[in-house]
Amino acid sequence: MRYITLTNCSIPDPLPSQWCSLPMLTSLSIDFNRLTGILPSQWSCLSQLVSIHIKGNQLTGTLPTEWS
Repeated sequence: MRYITLTNCSIPDPLPSQWCSLPMLTSLSIDFNRLTGILPSQWSCLSQLVSIHIKGNQLTGTLPTEWS
């Protein structure tokens, strides 16, 4: 799977760290889901991810250092 679009789908918190099982994921769109908290540091395993859309949520903090 290369693309996930879950815009306005009421994704439950916390964000699933299991998405790391999708190593070919290049684009993730999770706009407008009322998400809170931080992005999982475990997502650093998504080495092919080039696009992430997260607007319309209440995420806090900075990008995990593991993402650099």
